[in-house]
Amino acid sequence: MTAFAVKNILRNSLEIPLVLVLVFSAFLLLLTFLNLVFPLGTPLKYIVDEQGLLAGTKGMFSSNPVLAVEYNGQSEALTADTEIAANLESVHRSVKRKPADTISWANASSGMNLYSRDAIQTFEQARALIRFDEENYIDLGENSLVIIKRMNDDPLLREKLTRILVFAGELRGKISATSRKRMQMEIRSQNAVTKVMSAQKDKATLFKYKINPDKTSTVTVLEGQAVIVDKGRKVSVNPFEAYTVTPGEEPSELQVPPGSVKPVTPTDGASFYYNELPPAVKFVWSKEANADAYTVQVARDRHFKDVITSEKVKSTYLMHGNLKQGMYYWRVRAENGWVEGDFNESRTFSVIRDNIPPELQVEMPPDTSMKRTFAIKGKTEPGSRVFINNQPVKVGGEGVFEYQLQLDKGSNTVVVEAVDTAGNSSYQSKIVNIIGK
Repeated sequence: MTAFAVKNILRNSLEIPLVLVLVFSAFLLLLTFLNLVFPLGTPLKYIVDEQGLLAGTKGMFSSNPVLAVEYNGQSEALTADTEIAANLESVHRSVKRKPADTISWANASSGMNLYSRDAIQTFEQARALIRFDEENYIDLGENSLVIIKRMNDDPLLREKLTRILVFAGELRGKISATSRKRMQMEIRSQNAVTKVMSAQKDKATLFKYKINPDKTSTVTVLEGQAVIVDKGRKVSVNPFEAYTVTPGEEPSELQVPPGSVKPVTPTDGASFYYNELPPAVKFVWSKEANADAYTVQVARDRHFKDVITSEKVKSTYLMHGNLKQGMYYWRVRAENGWVEGDFNESRTFSVIRDNIPPELQVEMPPDTSMKRTFAIKGKTEPGSRVFINNQPVKVGGEGVFEYQLQLDKGSNTVVVEAVDTAGNSSYQSKIVNIIGK
């Protein structure tokens, strides 16, 4: 084989991997571009298939796509609408929107207008506040998906009606009832239609609506009074009462949610110090007799829009050991089955990183003495622990301490150490000679 042939073989063996690398890189760039242009969201076909709501699609790839959704045997086309239905007042973290006339999802932003049949989806630890007018709104929790319709105004009945299609998750809402006009909110889920309206004139009603894992839905009134219409039956619901809607079954009875629990620790305004690793914070609360579980939430803000963790437990405590430096809010609620109580008033606590050794002042014995007993006095950072020759010493509230130390004849080493709540330490030592008998 000639040298020229060898060179050709070597060159070809190098070109093939290079071409493969270039093709793979171009493919990755294409995927990145598509992800930016078409952000991820739950496909509506998957959603309605999962809920059993898909009736069919018409012109899905035409200039004006139409999705037909079926409720209780009645088919309705979700076509685009040019009238504003609501305003997306605020979003937190990952929230996406899909207009009715498109097949792709896009990132949602605060202040954007929503049109009839627009879909809004929140992801983990995300929230979205949708306002219909000055008095009426819904606040979507995490992992929720809804389709909204514009508000209908009936001048004869003096009522406003807005419809919401809820596919997953939970929401909190406010509906008003003035002397001139009453608001009705029609919430549709799998094979179930629930109407919620205020039962008191000139008073608003705050409520919570949640899709449960077994496809039932629960409405809880938090403030005011509401009238719920389920399969034609009207049910009056008072504050802190709950009603569960079960598809295909007769209307149920009212349920009383568990009462509020009392938080024990951390106390309000408590501080947790650490040096290298974040400390383990233990959350403890009182037991509620009518509860089989509890949900604990920790957030960075008092309104719990920026939730760090939300965990459901069976016990009356929770350990959490991965909180960064900062101030936090925490709250807990009791639950019984699908019925949830309200959260208690939140408390605050702070996680503080401290790598500065504590101040330590000590009155040591003289270098040489005939005495064998000495009062070691000193002061350190309040909350610190003090050890004298490895023996723990009681420290007062202002960091003052005193300890009677017994020394032996000859050379003695006296070591005083202070350790603060973050684990930083300071120490002083001295050699004391005891002479005489």
